Amino acid sequence: MKWFTNMRVATKLISAFIIVAIIGGAMGVFGIVNMNSVDEDYQNLYTNFGVSLGDLGSAGIDFNAMRVKLMQMVMLMDEQKTAELENEIRALDENVDAYLAAFGGTIQYDNARQAYETLLDTLEQYKVVRDQVVELVKAGRQEEATSLIMSETTKYANETNRQVQELFEMRKANGNANQKKLIEQTDSTAVLMVVIVIVMTILSMILGIIIARTISKPVNKLVAAANRIADGDLNVVIDIDSKDEIGNLADSFRKMSDNLNDAMENIQSAAEQVAAGAHQISELSASLSQGATEQASSVEQLSASIEEIAAQTQLN
Repeated sequence: MKWFTNMRVATKLISAFIIVAIIGGAMGVFGIVNMNSVDEDYQNLYTNFGVSLGDLGSAGIDFNAMRVKLMQMVMLMDEQKTAELENEIRALDENVDAYLAAFGGTIQYDNARQAYETLLDTLEQYKVVRDQVVELVKAGRQEEATSLIMSETTKYANETNRQVQELFEMRKANGNANQKKLIEQTDSTAVLMVVIVIVMTILSMILGIIIARTISKPVNKLVAAANRIADGDLNVVIDIDSKDEIGNLADSFRKMSDNLNDAMENIQSAAEQVAAGAHQISELSASLSQGATEQASSVEQLSASIEEIAAQTQLN
């Protein structure tokens, strides 16, 4: 952490904002990716398990319409109508194949694939028998055609419908299972997002607290040192050794404290010297005062002697 402590304050703050922005951006990207994933999964559910059921249902409807037209062909016994019905049957046949091909492209489970292949085989067997019925009708052999419809054609047709219904129910079950799986995935994604938000928030708070402490703690020390200096206590110790702006300010405080201590020491030394000189002057003044007193006494004695001389002179 020494490298972080020595980092400049502006760099610390900018780095903190950048890190928080990166965290927020990462959270946003994660959310978008998960949303796209969920959207793709639901799109897949709609296309492969919703639309495909419509394709399978349309195939079943056209198949039964084909059966109806085959029965009409046998019953009408009209050559022109027979040709029209045959064309309609061929068109419905193409529709059924197209719907089943579209349905087959959406199969995702092995059991559905196996049932689908079985359905195609049964449908092919039905088509073979159906084509035989058409040829009998075109040949005017209505009784044989009717007999074939009632036996083989009906058997394969019923089996085809049963397999279509079975595949329909299987697709519904697989779709419900996939939907349940997507719901669980969505719930787990939501929980994961909440956890990530909480973790990122905690990390951002920890980062903010660390940066705030690296700035406020040395500043508080400098404030306390400044208050002690302002109160006249120059014996302060500033234990800040960082290389940022606050560390530079602490170095300036140390230099100021050292310079003030040196100045006070010089003032104290000068004051002591002045006090010593004043003491010497006081002693000299006392000595001079004593000498003046002694001189005054001598002058008084001399004056008395002169007066005595003057009186004796006057007497003489």
